[in-house]
Amino acid sequence: MHKNSKSEKEDKTTTPSLEVLTAAGQSSQSISYLGNLLRPSETVLDEKGGNPKLYAQILRDDQVKSTLQQRFTGLTSKEWEVVPGGEDAIDVEAADFLREQMENIGWTRKVGKMVYGIFYGYAVAEILWEINDDNKLAFKDIAVRKRHRFKFDVQGHLRLITLDHPQGKALPDRKMWVYSTGADNDDQPYGQALAHWLYWPCLFKREGIKFWMMFLDKFGSPTPVGHYPANATDKEKEQLLAATQAFQQESGIIIPEGMLIELIEATRGGRVDYAIQYKVMDAAIAKVVLSQTMTTDDGSSLSQAQVHGGVKDDVVEADAEDLCDSFNRGPVKWITEFNFPGAKMPKVRFITEDAVDLDKAADRDKKLDELGYPPTESHILETYGDGYEKREPEDGPVNIRQEIRGDNDQSSSFREHSHEPDDIENFSTTVGTKNAELLETAFQSIIGTINDADNLEDLRDQLIGSLEGMTTDELQEHLAQATFFARTVGDTEADAE
Repeated sequence: MHKNSKSEKEDKTTTPSLEVLTAAGQSSQSISYLGNLLRPSETVLDEKGGNPKLYAQILRDDQVKSTLQQRFTGLTSKEWEVVPGGEDAIDVEAADFLREQMENIGWTRKVGKMVYGIFYGYAVAEILWEINDDNKLAFKDIAVRKRHRFKFDVQGHLRLITLDHPQGKALPDRKMWVYSTGADNDDQPYGQALAHWLYWPCLFKREGIKFWMMFLDKFGSPTPVGHYPANATDKEKEQLLAATQAFQQESGIIIPEGMLIELIEATRGGRVDYAIQYKVMDAAIAKVVLSQTMTTDDGSSLSQAQVHGGVKDDVVEADAEDLCDSFNRGPVKWITEFNFPGAKMPKVRFITEDAVDLDKAADRDKKLDELGYPPTESHILETYGDGYEKREPEDGPVNIRQEIRGDNDQSSSFREHSHEPDDIENFSTTVGTKNAELLETAFQSIIGTINDADNLEDLRDQLIGSLEGMTTDELQEHLAQATFFARTVGDTEADAE
């Protein structure tokens, strides 16, 4: 017994494998099989037979169409770029080559089809390779295929389903681009379809509309009910039934004596709730697709719509990162490793950041400059891009003191119509000196009062008393002189300009 326990302990300490659990090793409760193939693990598909085509009818819903269009075009309308993986020449060359290849195949159109992987949970595209004139492996095309033609085996490998290969045909490496999204774990290669959450709101909406139409039909054309006597024969009953059926189509009918036809009208009280159900299901659809409702429904304020629009933008940005990551890990890696061995991998990305409003940025920079915070050269390049050159002032900065003294020709008109420069200089000095002396005397008086006060009440009384004895004539005179001088300098500067 002791020996066996030691053996078990040694087994537990052996080097673990790189992957300790695969889909093939899971229990039947956690995954569904079709022979050697995996089935999409979704409750709706399981209940309805497991055929993903079930979700195709959801696309017929008007709200689904509208919200998906917002989400998908929000992605495909963005500009995209290829970012080099490094700064070496080979890194830049690899990025340039990839960018050229993507432009040749119409990358945005391909994304517009692959993005439906969000709705179905996954999408499959075939990479069609060719050798170009430069003897490089290039994209001839990227063909998005129908997803239901493919299944995943228990090892997670994609297989092509054909009549000759019902269990799937193995596919070459570096051939198929698979975009899987929505799942909360790595054991679902089919992803988690957005349609999974849309199925029930769309079903309830569709059934509600059907009953709504029936109600409107009953309201507009009441149902006739025939009454026959107890001793009526089968033939008379058939005649009465035919009369009720013809009631809504014929302008006149006849029935045997003793029989009666009445109308059952839609007379229930209260509010008809079919329209409310329609709106509630539309709101549920919008929440599933866009994570908000106010970019599709009426009645929201501008501020609310802007907030909800930001939520939609976050969803679109997440879609862009997810899809580009899938492409970068697959086709981008394959084409780069083949053509540019050793190069750092370039990355494809959509530009989801809002474009800078250059007019607002320029206005902001101008105001900051006026406050004494001029923008740096690096800020100008980052905000406005290349193509700008700093202009040096031809005559240097304008000095208002020089303008007043007459150091350039522009001050001649001022000298002809105003005081001499020396007089203004002396005047400004005198005004400044006298005002400084007056303010110094006032402040010294206030400080002496504060020092002599015993408490706050005493300080208040002394300050009030000092103000009552103070003459304001001299202060008013100096303030008037200072105001005159300020206006004179301002007029001089305007005249110089």
